[in-house]
Amino acid sequence: MASLEKAIELPIDVQLLDYAPPAFIAAALKGKLLFEKTSGLRALLRFHAAEELKALQLKTLKLKIFY
Repeated sequence: MASLEKAIELPIDVQLLDYAPPAFIAAALKGKLLFEKTSGLRALLRFHAAEELKALQLKTLKLKIFY
């Protein structure tokens, strides 16, 4: 990774998104995309993260109303 940072002259932070919270995934995918092996994957991940965030917000709202 250090060689990639030197090549593009920017700091790089690599994080796995597999089990990350949806808020982290949404924030991470707002950064600059350098490489995408599968075309459209970033858009799909952003969509799913947004959907999960909406679902969590709805559950939180229901819990606040219930209690």
